[in-house]
Amino acid sequence: MSSIAFDPASAGPDNGVLRHIAFVSRAAWSMLKASPKARQAGRAIASAFKMPSGRLYFLREKTCFVFVDATMHIYRVPATRRMIAQFESEYRIMDLVRPHLRVPIPQAELIGSDPPIARYRAIPGQPLSRMIDTLRSRRQTGWIDDLARAILAVHDTPVPDYARPTTFVGDRMRLRRLLVGKGATGMAAELETSSRLARAALEGADTTALCHGDLKGGNVLVDPATGRLAGLIDFGNAGFGARESDIAHTRLPEPEHEALVRCYEALSGRRLDRDRLAAFVRFEQACHSATRFCGRGEG
Repeated sequence: MSSIAFDPASAGPDNGVLRHIAFVSRAAWSMLKASPKARQAGRAIASAFKMPSGRLYFLREKTCFVFVDATMHIYRVPATRRMIAQFESEYRIMDLVRPHLRVPIPQAELIGSDPPIARYRAIPGQPLSRMIDTLRSRRQTGWIDDLARAILAVHDTPVPDYARPTTFVGDRMRLRRLLVGKGATGMAAELETSSRLARAALEGADTTALCHGDLKGGNVLVDPATGRLAGLIDFGNAGFGARESDIAHTRLPEPEHEALVRCYEALSGRRLDRDRLAAFVRFEQACHSATRFCGRGEG
């Protein structure tokens, strides 16, 4: 593969979406070198879509190899065979959810099976995590209602029999070891305590809702011109779980968090368990702080 590092200049001065992709991915791609497996994935994409491999730009490698081209299309390939079932489930769930949403989500073209390749057009918009201060300064709150409606639409979508549990509460043993190794014993203790409280909160919770599973600010897109919700992306953790855990994933500051909760409750006619929500929020904040401290991105 002749081009494995994303060069923002090659996207052209008017290609705002690609410049944005480069910006939010800078920490990841600047530290990564494409592995032999990533190069192999790039060649598979180029072959499947009959394009020169030099037209692909490598973004990142985690559970999937992710590439982008100059036409604003994203390409994803599972990084391991173990991820194939999860990968295919993600796009099947998006097909189920799409008719119920008022905002765009990726509509992928799937090709092949060994490995499967997903191709979809990037959704224009800025991540909420980078827009929140601007939205607050402009007193733009319409996105909160939009997001509450979108979350509720996902939750009210019937759960398919192939869905798996969302992976909200994990042991995070490796992350705790990293913190201790870096001398952050207080942060490690908070992660352990919040993990225990979140697991306890999960007991007895209604876990029958279809959840997005990763509603952090990078996966919630906002139209910078209107301040309204522009789309949701990355359904890789989608599955059945607790409604409160999905809302906790947004990591919103106050007062936006409380406004989202109130809006969700008003739209759904269902009161959320505030103690359970608080436990999930505490765990999510601890995970976020720990992953940032350890230099592992947004977590």
